[in-house]
Amino acid sequence: MIRLIFWAIIVGICCGVGDYLVASVGTIVVFIILLILGRVRNENRILLIIKAARNNETAIEKVVFDYFHNKALLRVKNTSPESIEFIYELSRRTYEITYKKEKSITQLLYELDHVDYVNIVTQNDEISG
Repeated sequence: MIRLIFWAIIVGICCGVGDYLVASVGTIVVFIILLILGRVRNENRILLIIKAARNNETAIEKVVFDYFHNKALLRVKNTSPESIEFIYELSRRTYEITYKKEKSITQLLYELDHVDYVNIVTQNDEISG
C-alpha cells in the first residue's frame, strides 16, 4: 500500500511539471507489474463470520476446516469471557464448490450448541497490497 502512495506522489509531480508521457508510461508499467505479481484481482472473496459461546471454539474450528478442506483462512478471532467471534476468508471458488454438499455451512454450525449468528459476506477489492 505504501508503494502505491509513493507512486501517486511521483505521478502527481510528473503531471505538475507537465511531463504527462512519463506519468502515463509509468502508470502502465506499474499496472503491468502489479498484474504479473498477482496484486490486481477481480475476484470476490467471501467472509464467514461466526459468533458463539466460547466453549464451542474447537468445535467451530473443526467444522469450518473440515467443511472447506482447510482452505478457510482464519483472519480474526475475537474473544470475551463468554463469547468468541471468528472471521474466515474464502475464495469464491472454494465457497461455490460447497453448493453440491447436502448441508450448508450455516446448517452445520447451527447444529452446534450456543451459536449466536453466522454471517456470510462478499468482500471485493480490486487492488490488494
